[in-house]
Amino acid sequence: TRENLEFSFEFRGSQTRYTEDASAIWDVSSYPDQELKIVDTLFDWLRNAGVNNMGEDIDMFMDVFRVEAKLAFFWSRLLVVGSEQPQNVGVRIWELAKTGIFLERLDSLHALGQYLQMVFQFLSAEQREEIERAIMELPETAELEHRKARLLACLPKEFLVTVKAKEHLSELEAVSDLPRNTPIYEMHSSWEKFTNSDYLREQGTDPDSPANSEIR
Repeated sequence: TRENLEFSFEFRGSQTRYTEDASAIWDVSSYPDQELKIVDTLFDWLRNAGVNNMGEDIDMFMDVFRVEAKLAFFWSRLLVVGSEQPQNVGVRIWELAKTGIFLERLDSLHALGQYLQMVFQFLSAEQREEIERAIMELPETAELEHRKARLLACLPKEFLVTVKAKEHLSELEAVSDLPRNTPIYEMHSSWEKFTNSDYLREQGTDPDSPANSEIR
C-alpha cells in the first residue's frame, strides 16, 4: 500500500518525506524520457551552483527541495550531485547519510554509497561519528548486514572516527569480504544483423535444408 512506501524524516530542521518508487530500476534506462530531461536541468543548475560557490542560492534550493521533493528518485539525484560537489552541496545534505530510510532502502543505496565515498572526508568529526553509528546500528538481518558492509566499504578508512566502525571494517578486510558499491540494477543492450535466414528460422523453417537451399 501507499502507506508502506512513504516515510517521514527530518531534513534541515523540518519534516519531509521519502516515497519508494523503484527508481533503482527505471532510472538506469538510457531512454530519452522528456520528464527526466527536465529533472536533469534542475540538477544541472544545482551542480553549476556548486561549481560557482553560490551558497545562498544552494540553501534556498535545499529549503524548497525539502518541501517539494518526495520521491526516492529526487533524493537519489540530490545525493549524486552532492558527491560531485562535496564541499558546496555534499556537506549541506550530510543528514541524509545518517537517516534510516536511506540506509535501509534500495532506491537510494547506490547514490548514498557514491556520496559517502566522495563527501565523508569533508564532514566534521561529529558528523562522521553520527553516520558511522547509524550504519553500525542497522538491524542484524542478513540483508542489512550485507548493506552495513557495503556502506562501511564506501567510507575512506583514514577518516573513520568510531572504534566499532574501524574494527568491523578491519574484520571485513581480513576475510576479503568488502562488497562493491555497484548499481542495484543494470541494463545492457546489443545489436546484431537480422537476416532473411534468421526470420525464416523464427517461423520454424530451416533455410539451410537442401530443399530450401534450392529455392533460395
